[in-house]
Amino acid sequence: MITKRFAKSLALVWLSLKLSAAVGQSPISLDDLPPPPPEFKRLIEAGEVAFEFGGDAAVRSYAAETHYRIACDYKTRTRWRLSPNGRQLRIVARLGRLGWPPRHTIWIRNRPESETFWYNPLVLHEFDHVRLSTDRRWREKLEALKRNPMGIQHDLSSGEQVTPTLVDQVVDQFLQSRLQEVFDLIDIRYRELDRQTAHGQEPLPEDSPLQSFLRAPQPDSSDQPDRSDQPDRSDQPDSSDP
Repeated sequence: MITKRFAKSLALVWLSLKLSAAVGQSPISLDDLPPPPPEFKRLIEAGEVAFEFGGDAAVRSYAAETHYRIACDYKTRTRWRLSPNGRQLRIVARLGRLGWPPRHTIWIRNRPESETFWYNPLVLHEFDHVRLSTDRRWREKLEALKRNPMGIQHDLSSGEQVTPTLVDQVVDQFLQSRLQEVFDLIDIRYRELDRQTAHGQEPLPEDSPLQSFLRAPQPDSSDQPDRSDQPDRSDQPDSSDP
């Protein structure tokens, strides 16, 4: 029986809900806006949120869209051996480190007025998308992989030789499939939010399962309140105020 051990570091970049390429969009600097409400400030930091507007709107389907990218980097330690008949590669892998930094870009067709930016209905809706993809439960699903060794089996094809490169590829494919399961769940919830709210034109039903995500604390702070400190349309300043 042959047993090998080695460590591997790998960085993966996953793009989810990719936007069509636009030309000429302009950034919206936070320096040009009033200070964001506390919850939005936390979301901007947790989700590394940037804002853009304008550009070639013909390639965009809606008045606003959220693009997110999650780049996962991880380190594994593995042991492997061959089955008694030599036809199956059996790997035990431990996940040692997991990086999960999400990044978001909120694009809006027409730039909202700075004074009421944080109360704009499109901005409110797109921040709901950010809440979904920064929810701590996604990282917790992946952190669960670190608690126990991962048993991975690979049937060797005729003439296939066991090398560190092959072991590396088998482990990477296994982890990619687990990561993709999480990303697929995020995508499903993005689409379900748009379906239930008609892309932000209607309020989310109170009995929607998505409410548990939108009211949950965000991952980077243990003392975050729920959405009660989010700007509400009823709190929007009257445009007639001096």
